[in-house]
Amino acid sequence: MVDHEAWTVVSGGASDPFSATNIDPTCDLASTGYELFGGEPSFGIDTERCGYVTVEQPARTNIEAGDLLHYRLWHFELRAAEPATARIAFALDRRTVHELELAIPGPSGLDAPYFEAPFDVSEGAPVHFHLQNHGSNSYALLELTVGGVAP
Repeated sequence: MVDHEAWTVVSGGASDPFSATNIDPTCDLASTGYELFGGEPSFGIDTERCGYVTVEQPARTNIEAGDLLHYRLWHFELRAAEPATARIAFALDRRTVHELELAIPGPSGLDAPYFEAPFDVSEGAPVHFHLQNHGSNSYALLELTVGGVAP
């Protein structure tokens, strides 16, 4: 569904479906981008200098309502000076289709849920990945795909 080298940062702009008036969307762009994670292409985010980011790219395929969607997101141990919550979200055609909250502090881990597309999405429609985090943490989006069979 996506190409990790094609993400464009849209944080806080008109294209950001997750914008909030109480959030500073300033992000050091050197803290985000394509990287190999264990030899696998990924989109990485270092939240020490980027605590709020939304990225966008066009869908690489058509998606039909009911299609199975899947992502894999790795995060290292989650740390912050004060307890907090990280928010991960995905949107298709500017509509939120999945959200996840992670407690900080927390252990490292891989989040890999499957969920159904709630509506049709045409190839070329915007796909958004959003991360809002407190503290100095690292995340790697390894996969965002359509199709397959949930385990």
